[in-house]
Amino acid sequence: MKYLVTFARRDGVPLPPESIADILRTQREWIEDRIGGSIDCGYVFAQGAGGIAIVNAESNEALAELVASAPAFLIANVEVKPLASMSALEHAARALHDLASVTA
Repeated sequence: MKYLVTFARRDGVPLPPESIADILRTQREWIEDRIGGSIDCGYVFAQGAGGIAIVNAESNEALAELVASAPAFLIANVEVKPLASMSALEHAARALHDLASVTA
């Protein structure tokens, strides 16, 4: 299954800037090493303060293990959203069509 994983800077992390810089460099390498495997792609936000990755995981446990192994995990707020294929739009359209045909 695919997931959108968002890392956002956690305010108030008690580390010196050079330590955070090292973590960010390590995070980039960590993502690049997994591209084509457990990670499809990764991007940073243009204004800084975080980024996203499209992650592949076979189970919740595998997802949790992967996310927790990210170098930036302890200095970031992490949000995970499951993704569906584009066919999900057809399912939603069909449900809306069915709803419109129900009489009150």
